[in-house]
Amino acid sequence: MWLEGVGKLRTAVDSTEGSAADELIDCHNYRLFVTDKQTGLRFLVDSGADLSIIPATSNHKICNSFKLYAANGTVIPILGFKILTLDLGLRRSFQFPFVIAKVDRAILGADFLTKFQLIIDMHNKIKRW
Repeated sequence: MWLEGVGKLRTAVDSTEGSAADELIDCHNYRLFVTDKQTGLRFLVDSGADLSIIPATSNHKICNSFKLYAANGTVIPILGFKILTLDLGLRRSFQFPFVIAKVDRAILGADFLTKFQLIIDMHNKIKRW
């Protein structure tokens, strides 16, 4: 989610406290990414995403059997499924089926987090993963 009207937000928040305005404007600090040590694939950790997704490559073909919808209602083309074994630098590896879709970045969704009973710690971010 991107903030629109950042100038208006800064004006509204500047009247209270400058550091709070800087935190609200710098939204990128609130995203958590993890990287698979084997492939180098970088995943956005998104507990609001129902499914875990990896980006399609140019040699994948669209699968019309399933439909995937973004939060804004647009259709995201699905190109198949792939089982990956991830090494996220934890005590074990994680084998999981990912949806291959026409997206810009890989996502670890709620399905992955639930299956492996992982908890997001935004305060410590990667230190606790």
